[in-house]
Amino acid sequence: MPRDNAEPFWVKAWFAKKDKEKLRPGLDCTVTRDSDGTVFQGQIEQQLAQEALPGSNNPDDYIAVRIALNESAGLLPGEAVSCRLRLPWF
Repeated sequence: MPRDNAEPFWVKAWFAKKDKEKLRPGLDCTVTRDSDGTVFQGQIEQQLAQEALPGSNNPDDYIAVRIALNESAGLLPGEAVSCRLRLPWF
């Protein structure tokens, strides 16, 4: 949980456009810091406005989402992370 009087820490992640319907608020995500493998848990907070993935010129290839982290001890702004969705079984 976020600290008292502190903004929750979040990451921006891009997913393939074909997965747009799966990217719902509240969907659980595992976020792994690329540099050392530290794992954080979070949930999709919202889909963001259409924008290009960094390094790409085409904003139509990916969907950007904001993932709110449950705890972010040691994660710094701008650090590279990898995100994995935990899709529910229907």
